[in-house]
Order: sequence, then C-alpha cells, then structure tokens
Amino acid sequence: MLGSQAMSARGGKAALALAVALGLISALLVYIVLRQAAGDSAGEGKVERVPVVVAAQAIEAGKRIAAEDVKTVMVPTEAVVPGVFPRVEDVVGKVARSSIAANEQITERKLVETNWEAKSRAAPLSVMIPVGKRAVAVEVEEATAVGGLVLPGDFVDVVGVFELKDPQGNKQFVSLLVAQNVQVLAVGQETPSEAAILPEDDQVGPGGGTPQPKAKTVTLALDPPQALAVSLADDMGKIHLALRPFSEKDKRAISPLPSNVPLPPELMAIISLAQ
Repeated sequence: MLGSQAMSARGGKAALALAVALGLISALLVYIVLRQAAGDSAGEGKVERVPVVVAAQAIEAGKRIAAEDVKTVMVPTEAVVPGVFPRVEDVVGKVARSSIAANEQITERKLVETNWEAKSRAAPLSVMIPVGKRAVAVEVEEATAVGGLVLPGDFVDVVGVFELKDPQGNKQFVSLLVAQNVQVLAVGQETPSEAAILPEDDQVGPGGGTPQPKAKTVTLALDPPQALAVSLADDMGKIHLALRPFSEKDKRAISPLPSNVPLPPELMAIISLAQ
C-alpha cells in the first residue's frame, strides 16, 4: 500500500516537471517567433534609397543646365527611372533636349551632350540647331564655298548674285548681301566633331573637321526671316559664302552692287528680310 502511494507521488512529480518543461519550451518558441516577426517588420520598414539628380525648378528646352537648376534627392530604388544621374556635376553644362518639370528625375534622354568628342557617336543635327534657328541647306561648289575650306562651326556671310534684264532686254548682274554672320551646321554630311553648336553668344569654339571641297551642300543655321531670304536667293540666283573671322560678329548695312540697278520686288523682299 505504502509502495503504491510512493510510486503515485513520484509519477505526479514527474508529470509536473514534464508540464513545466513543456511550458518553458512553448514560451521559448513563442519568444523566438515574436522576435523573428519583429525583425521581419523592421526589415520591411527599411527602404533602400539612392541619390538621384532632379530639376530644382522647371527647365526649358534648349537651356544649358546650371548648378542652381538641379539638386540631388534620395529616392527609393524601386522609384528610380532608368538613365538617371547620381551626381549634380554629371548634369551641369549639358543642354535640355526637351522641357523638364520641377522635381522631375533627369535622365540621359532628356539631355544633349555638348562634348561629343569623348563619345563614340556623332551628335544628331537636330540637337545642334540653336534655339530659334532653322537648318537650311544651300547648293554650293568649291568656288562658291571658299575653295571648299568652309567647316562646320564656321560663321559666314551669304552673298547672292542675280541675273537681271534692263528695259531694253540687256543682261545685268547684281550682287547683294542676303544674310550675315550665320553659322555653318554641316558641310555635306559632316557635322561638328568637337562640340554641339549653341547660340552665338554661348559659342564654345569652332567645330573642327576636314575640308570637303567636293561637298554639294552647306547647311546653315538661320532664323525664320533669313531662311526665307536665303531660300529665295538660292532659287533665283547663285549663292556664295564669305567666310568670317570666328570672333567677328558685327553686321553692316551694305547696298547692292551696282547700286543704281532697279531691283525686282523679289530682291527688294530679300533685302528687307536680310536687314
């Protein structure tokens, strides 16, 4: 009887010890699970961010970007647009190809590289045209294009020579200045290899290149009135290009030669547009 009671007491103690052990194990498991859950939540709350250059203000198309136009912000990696820049210095000095809104991420596709010499590709002509200008090609030959020595990036005056007839039907020739201080965008299919062409007051230097004496066309950067005048002159007569010193940008009022020849309305219109 006593032995039976002793065995029962020992069994109860063993069951109690087992229950306590299981409780401790369960508590430990719960603690581990809660710690892991807390760690996962903390990991989910931590978002990786990277520096991205954005527009500090609205930037117009064709504007050369200055330091005050841009800023660097930290952007979540999943929100970063392909082709962005991580540093402001990677953007300053480039030209906006199209308008950029304030706080918009600036990408390579939005900018024009102004130093193409370091690139393995040539700049497209459309990005070289100064704002407000138009690219107009005129027919030339070696004699009318300064012996074929005109290069992309040079500045030229456009002279037109026209054949007229006096009241008696005799031939007369007259020359007049069609446009002054216009920039050469291309000779034949050759465009500047050293720098994109920018507005005259912001010119960084001659485009360089190799003379193309056999080129049949020269493409000029003209404002709309000049484009009208040069196109009409090219159809009515013969165009000659007069090369200007690179640093000389003055314009002069020059009368047609000879000055006593009556001019038809078309030539009078060219003169008015050229002024």
